[in-house]
Amino acid sequence: DHAELTSTVDLFAHAILLTDPNAMGYVNLKDFDKNPAYAKLLDKYVYELVLQLMRDDSKASDILKEQRRDLIETVLGQLDGMILGTLKSDEQGDLALHEQGNGQATKVQNLSMGMKSLLLLRTMLGKGILSEKDVLILDEPENHLHPEWQVFYARALMQIQKAYQLT
Repeated sequence: DHAELTSTVDLFAHAILLTDPNAMGYVNLKDFDKNPAYAKLLDKYVYELVLQLMRDDSKASDILKEQRRDLIETVLGQLDGMILGTLKSDEQGDLALHEQGNGQATKVQNLSMGMKSLLLLRTMLGKGILSEKDVLILDEPENHLHPEWQVFYARALMQIQKAYQLT
C-alpha cells in the first residue's frame, strides 16, 4: 500500500553525526570547499557539516519562522547566555568569538573544545541546519565540557529534541 510506504519513508529527514567539535575551526580554512584533500582527510559527515556551516545563513530566519520558533529562540538565548559573545568575522575575515568585555576576538580554532561544542550547536540552530525529524548522532558530547556545561548541554539537547522531534 502506497500510504504505508510513504509513512515509513517519512520517519526522518536526514541524519547528522556530531563527533568533532573542531568542525567549527575548519570553517576558517579559505579553500575548504574547493580543496578535495579535505574531503579525503575528514570523515564524510564532518566534511558535509563544515560545508553546511560555511554556507550563507541569509535563509536561516525563514527556516526558523517555519519551525517551532519559540522553543528554538529559547534555546538560542540560553546558548548565547553561556557563550557570552558573538560569533562573527574578525579583521582577517576569519570566524571568531567576540566575547563581551574582551577587546580581542578569539578565532574559532583557538577556542576550547567545550566552547566549540556550544558554538557548533548554536551555529547549527542559527543556520537552520537541523530540521524536523532529523536523527542527531552524538559521540560522547560531554567529553570536553565542564560539569556545569554538561548539564546545560544535555538540557539544550532535550529542548532541541522537543522542538524538532529529533531522534
